[in-house]
Amino acid sequence: QYDVLVDIHAHRRNCRPEFESRSLYGQLQYILVCPLPAHHKLTYPNEQPQAQTLLLAAVRQCNTTADAKTNIPHYTDPLAALEVKDLASIQAVVGHIWNRKRWAILDRSGELVRAQCVVGGGEGEGDME
Repeated sequence: QYDVLVDIHAHRRNCRPEFESRSLYGQLQYILVCPLPAHHKLTYPNEQPQAQTLLLAAVRQCNTTADAKTNIPHYTDPLAALEVKDLASIQAVVGHIWNRKRWAILDRSGELVRAQCVVGGGEGEGDME
């Protein structure tokens, strides 16, 4: 699962672009590690150049539809063309299962999965948020 900014007027040539965030599903194919050498054009003025590493994800987007009764997203083959995204845009890695001639996406990235343990909650005990 990953987030992208989509131009909602992309089909209209003369409209000013207006972007909205959408969560999409895709199949992670590769993680690309791109070491960037220290260079003055990669830094802000008056900063010392430092080597950096750029992390990218090669993803094949799934054309999903949601089941009206269960709200479980499904997709069928084929997957879309390979696209390269910033790895930071990937929110969760989810699973899939073959069911009734289509793939059901098992997404456990909801609120219950994002529980965090905060150490030192007043009386020395960990609190769950």
